[in-house]
Amino acid sequence: MRSRLVCQALMLSMLLVRSSCVDAQPMGDARRDQSEAFFTNAIIPRLRITLERSAVESLREESRQYVKATVIEGATIYHDVGLHLKGNEGSFQSLDRKPSLTLNFDKFVLGQKFHGLDKIHFNNSLQDPTFFNEIIGSELFRAAGLPAARVTHARVELNGRDLGLYVLVEGFDRSFLKHHFKSANGNFYDGGTLLDINQPLRHKSGEGPKDRADLKALYQAGDEVDPDRRLAQLSGVLDLDRFYSFLALEIMASSWDGYVLHHNNYWLYNDPETQRFVFLPHGLDQLFVSPQSSLLPNCSGAIALAVLYAPVGRQHYRDRCVQLLTNVFRLSRLTDFVNGVQGRIRPVLLDISPAVVREHDEATGRLRERLKKRVNHLETELKAPALKVLTVYTNSAIVLTGWLPNIDNGRAELTETTNTLQIKCLDRQNATVASWRTRVAIPEGHYRLEGRIKVSRVTPLPGAPSGGVCLRVFGEGLPGRASSANTDDWQTVFCTFTVARKTSDQDFICELQAYKGMVEFEKDSLQITCSSYHGAR
Repeated sequence: MRSRLVCQALMLSMLLVRSSCVDAQPMGDARRDQSEAFFTNAIIPRLRITLERSAVESLREESRQYVKATVIEGATIYHDVGLHLKGNEGSFQSLDRKPSLTLNFDKFVLGQKFHGLDKIHFNNSLQDPTFFNEIIGSELFRAAGLPAARVTHARVELNGRDLGLYVLVEGFDRSFLKHHFKSANGNFYDGGTLLDINQPLRHKSGEGPKDRADLKALYQAGDEVDPDRRLAQLSGVLDLDRFYSFLALEIMASSWDGYVLHHNNYWLYNDPETQRFVFLPHGLDQLFVSPQSSLLPNCSGAIALAVLYAPVGRQHYRDRCVQLLTNVFRLSRLTDFVNGVQGRIRPVLLDISPAVVREHDEATGRLRERLKKRVNHLETELKAPALKVLTVYTNSAIVLTGWLPNIDNGRAELTETTNTLQIKCLDRQNATVASWRTRVAIPEGHYRLEGRIKVSRVTPLPGAPSGGVCLRVFGEGLPGRASSANTDDWQTVFCTFTVARKTSDQDFICELQAYKGMVEFEKDSLQITCSSYHGAR
């Protein structure tokens, strides 16, 4: 009876997420097959893997080289399954510990499948003690109409050694493409590790040009200087509607290790039916890391920057965030999903050890708190009204108000007093990126953003702009640089920027990027001045 209730709770939570899609394009021919039943089954499979001594020695020498393994699931035996170790810095573990594994069932036996799948991954979830992030991320992306690898869990035994619970993830291969697209013949690229689209991405499969001309066209479109022409050119080579959802979800879920923030962990498919690229999320084990992070964080992915630095693109992105927050990224649905998955894996954890259950309960409690903080922060940021400035006169100054706190990385204390906005680093061991932000709609013209700043004992991050402390406008010009002398004296900093459209929302930022120290921004001095006004709108 209890297992039936757990199953019903899990299925209900999955349906709640999947039934709330925004106005995104359909996922192509998402044909149902036996793999669907596997990923929606309430029973956690237990898999026994055996390796010959020669295979073990081979993996010790070259962990990424396929060896042959035998995989047993109940009464079913899979022979000569391709196996190698996987994982990068932070998640890789040796064969003697709890390694992450890739299993390719038709690597040596043509046509052999595991519940309709050619390839699966076992992730040790070393950086996610809840074992939940990847399955939550997958459901969020799929609910928004984006192709994403399906995820479940498994208990794994290797050569008689119980390795415990794993996150089982569907592999990115032609079977995956057939499940989500009408044709699997397009060029399929692996984003690899910290590679952007202008770098030599691995060509996984596809019948398109082998010289990566399609990738070059995508990068060139994103490199167009004029923001309106840039979006127009991108729409010809990129499924821009899906990319807005991809961009929004990576930032809303605070996907620290994804394409948008670190041009890492992604795949690209050039859909031959539309002749447009689709970005696919990957490696979703580090979500909700910074629940108070901004909707406009310091991004790294070239195409993310190309879209966000275009005013129209930035507005479409915010609109998509609002849609997703309303229809997909709802706290009640996220919590229901976590509860359903927790009930599903709890018997397995209890069978391993009561101590494991206690540790998992504590980690899950922390995850629920992060989810609550993240949704609350998004609601505050998305529902905050922009200050509408309808008339700005030359040389007139407008004091900025409505500042909201954001912590994009690390730990910081952000305090608003009667006269100041303060940011103080709380963790000297890790990088802190925190800011106060506000949005204002202003007409076209040339402007100056300025303010008074007091810097106290700041140690900036390597490569941080403006000595780690600055005033800036998102995507516009050079930031106003604070002195690195840390004299505890007030100083005035400024930056100039241009609004080229009739009326455009601008995001103003008071930021600290440092290992330690504190900065204060004088509230009444934070203002914009118009130096050349193009008329009232």
